[in-house]
Amino acid sequence: MCTIDVLINNAGILKIHSFIETPEEDLDLMFNVILRGIYFVTHPIVRSMMDRNQEVIINMTSKGGKEGVPGRSAYFASKGAVIEWTRVMAMEFESYNIRVNFLCPGIIETEMGRKNLKDPIEIESCVKKSRIGRLGTPEDVAKVVYFLSTEDADYMTGQSVNIIGGMIIH
Repeated sequence: MCTIDVLINNAGILKIHSFIETPEEDLDLMFNVILRGIYFVTHPIVRSMMDRNQEVIINMTSKGGKEGVPGRSAYFASKGAVIEWTRVMAMEFESYNIRVNFLCPGIIETEMGRKNLKDPIEIESCVKKSRIGRLGTPEDVAKVVYFLSTEDADYMTGQSVNIIGGMIIH
């Protein structure tokens, strides 16, 4: 039988609309992929994790789940819901020694990250806000995922890790 020691929930879909222009279908799609996806993957797996020690769940969310921007309201609302759900999961699973944390990346150089930025001026603006002077890479995220998956992070649960190149978020 296969056991899962580390579960990484990393699914997203971005539809760019203001609140008033968001079609119900896009709202449903984003919440289904982002929030319900975590439920349907985690729910059956966490039951088997409860019998073992030092299991880890990492939920990917977004900088925008803490601090949204106009034009992406449904996406950021779904990511904000992931943040709160992760905090509650951490509390509910702590007695089973399951650590649950979440990552809040900014713009990462992926297909979806490029879709999020409409033009080169937006890309330049994001790079200027980064104290590192560049956009994030998938490798930047992977390094943090790896750390959270190890015993080196065994005192962390219910925590947010921002991967945003030194940008300030509230």
